[in-house]
Amino acid sequence: MPPIDPDAVMTIRVGTAVWALSLIGMLVFSSTLADHDKTWWLWTTVAGSALGVAGIALTTRRRQRIRGGAEVSN
Repeated sequence: MPPIDPDAVMTIRVGTAVWALSLIGMLVFSSTLADHDKTWWLWTTVAGSALGVAGIALTTRRRQRIRGGAEVSN
């Protein structure tokens, strides 16, 4: 049986969406986080979302190269 997502693009997209939704949730409760000295939770979701966007770009480029698609310049 072949792997479900061999190039990981969809996996990274879903993970990034989860981080982005978590970021929205943290923004809603940012004052509560600040009151309890937990603002690092907010920055963790920012980092996860940013790394997810970078991961989408990298895995999409990798998918194109594997499939022999359009040349992607570095």
